[in-house]
Amino acid sequence: MTNFPSKKSKKGSSEGSEGEALASQFKMEFTLITCMVSWMVGCVWYIDSGASFHMTSDKSLFSILEEKYLKMRIEMGDDGKYSVSAVGTIAFQRENGVPITLTDVKYVPGLKKNLVSVATLEDKGYDVVFSKGKMFLRHIAMSETKRIGIWVKNLYKLEVDDCAALSMKAELV
Repeated sequence: MTNFPSKKSKKGSSEGSEGEALASQFKMEFTLITCMVSWMVGCVWYIDSGASFHMTSDKSLFSILEEKYLKMRIEMGDDGKYSVSAVGTIAFQRENGVPITLTDVKYVPGLKKNLVSVATLEDKGYDVVFSKGKMFLRHIAMSETKRIGIWVKNLYKLEVDDCAALSMKAELV
């Protein structure tokens, strides 16, 4: 059973138009919530020790994107196979105000999750440490440590406030 207003067609009555207005308002609010949830879900990045590269299917996140034919296919754990069609840079806004930038991020159309590769972070000179529900990066050369991830429902997620493409100077990771 639903709690939607029912249309009544009585001549001279405003109940029908009130019901239509309420239904229209519900539709607008539902659409807004759906858009917000869609945007927020797109902002989730999983820290993945099995991923070979940083990768996403959301083209709008890239501040720099070089589209080129790459003879590269990604095979996922569910046996899904995806082609890489571009490579670029994505910057994330953080609570402390210092954005983090991921470079050499693969654009993989059709990919269902955004992935941050532990192997790629290590290749770029970072020690990756998981401890007590938090994930830390320590730059080997600079001995600087920062927390970038948290454990949520048995997965580590990148801590970011905003995934919109940032063009400002950001800290490379």
